[in-house]
Amino acid sequence: MNKDDRRFLSREAQKLSVLVTIGKNGLSPEVLKQLQETLDHHELVKIKLYGQTDMIKQIAYEAAESLKVHLIEVRGFTAVLYKQSDDQTKRRYPKIN
Repeated sequence: MNKDDRRFLSREAQKLSVLVTIGKNGLSPEVLKQLQETLDHHELVKIKLYGQTDMIKQIAYEAAESLKVHLIEVRGFTAVLYKQSDDQTKRRYPKIN
């Protein structure tokens, strides 16, 4: 994914509401499952992260890595993840590589 794609998706994410919240307990298997299901349905997901300030980016990176998705940005306590749909007819952002 190139810089322009990330910029485009970051702008698109501004319109979104938070769909998943990750609490102080971090990434549990249940949270990862919920996040995967949400990504499968929406492609672009905004998540809210609670916990120690210095751990926010690390939790976002771990979530993206374990789900094999793109971490678009982390801003404050909010992160944006992207996973392109496998079904081309359901893709909301077809121009993203």
